[in-house]
Amino acid sequence: MNKSQRKCSDNKEDEFRKRLANQLYKHLEQIEDTSLRDIDKNLVELRRQFNKQNQQSKVNQSKQAPSPKEKNFDTYSSNSNMLTKSKD
Repeated sequence: MNKSQRKCSDNKEDEFRKRLANQLYKHLEQIEDTSLRDIDKNLVELRRQFNKQNQQSKVNQSKQAPSPKEKNFDTYSSNSNMLTKSKD
């Protein structure tokens, strides 16, 4: 092989490596973008579910919270149960 053929072959090899590297970087970038979008979508969905559960638990707690009159009655009834047990 003479010098001109070797130089041409080296140039083609360098060009091929550059194209291959560029294609590889583009492919990796697409994979990264896709995975980041998927992660973002999953995080948004998890936040929605978490917020929905928090709102439902707050509603349930407010429904289950006894009124002040019920609290007094519960306290009184538990005290009277204690008194009757101590008398036995």
